[in-house]
Amino acid sequence: MIDIIFEWLAEHWMRALVFGVLTLSSSWLGGYLSLRAWRKHKFYHRVNVSLNYISNDTLKIRTLFETDLSNILLNNPAAVKIVTRAAKRTTPDNPFLMFSSEDNWYILNAVLNEIAERFQVGTMKASVDAYSSHIINVRFALTCEKDDDVKLHKIRILVISEKECSNIYKDKVQNIQFESEHHHVRWETLNKMIKGNYGAKMEIAL
Repeated sequence: MIDIIFEWLAEHWMRALVFGVLTLSSSWLGGYLSLRAWRKHKFYHRVNVSLNYISNDTLKIRTLFETDLSNILLNNPAAVKIVTRAAKRTTPDNPFLMFSSEDNWYILNAVLNEIAERFQVGTMKASVDAYSSHIINVRFALTCEKDDDVKLHKIRILVISEKECSNIYKDKVQNIQFESEHHHVRWETLNKMIKGNYGAKMEIAL
């Protein structure tokens, strides 16, 4: 068996060498990029989906789920690249991911499907008995907030009810309080999202 291996290496040593170099280089590059992302606190391949609402004059931010971007985009490398590039282009003044008209519908639809899947139990209840579930209209938008007070840069999908949107749009929310100091960034983002009409709408059955 060993003789066969040595014979193969003698005939294909160049191919084996190139394969070994490429394997080591790929491993090193992957480790380097991961370390770089960790040091800079930039995770553009990670997606956090949160519910944003106001209770007792306090902004509440609650994570619904967090996942890899590729899971939402059906493991499509081209789509992942489009979204990560959009995330890198955001600024503190404009935290919203912007896409071409050609890509926008497909990306928003993929996000909508991912969110809807998390509420499939409520949807099934609604199909059986309209009184067994509560349906709310929400708006969602893809963001990457880069204010100095934001410690981690990642894609954040903000979900907020249309009722809350209406109150914010009409400036009915006064003297807003925050659970954490850096949540002022989210409040600014929500105001820009609602008054600038960013994002898309959907129904959620609870």
